[in-house]
Amino acid sequence: FLRVHIYRYPSSLRERSKVDEYLDWHIARIRTPCTQIMATAVSLRVPSVRGLAQLQWASAAILDAVAQIEHIWLAPNTPYLCGSSPTLADVAAIGDLESVEFLQPDYSNNPRFIAWRDRLRSRASFKAAHEDFWPIIRLMSG
Repeated sequence: FLRVHIYRYPSSLRERSKVDEYLDWHIARIRTPCTQIMATAVSLRVPSVRGLAQLQWASAAILDAVAQIEHIWLAPNTPYLCGSSPTLADVAAIGDLESVEFLQPDYSNNPRFIAWRDRLRSRASFKAAHEDFWPIIRLMSG
């Protein structure tokens, strides 16, 4: 059971509403394609045209979602999705997006996204949460 620090879900109603808005957007735009990618990657032990088409659709959806994060959620001079400190929105986003890193997506057109991702990756809590995960991603990237 993971403990969520209270600061991850703001106390102000205005700030909470922004986090809730992001999480609602996240389910459709990021969680769904990430889940599709993982399910397809596991099932592609025997490649199929349908499986490869699903993987292409989901990969394109992720790149589109990252562009939206870049231009909508990461305002200039805002280090995190919903403000000046990390929230549940950042935790949800980075968790799902890291799960598809084995595809080595090209985020080079999204410098604010890359800076945000690197900021989260540099946090001790991120490193602790992902220390067992990264060897699997490296194996899948193989």
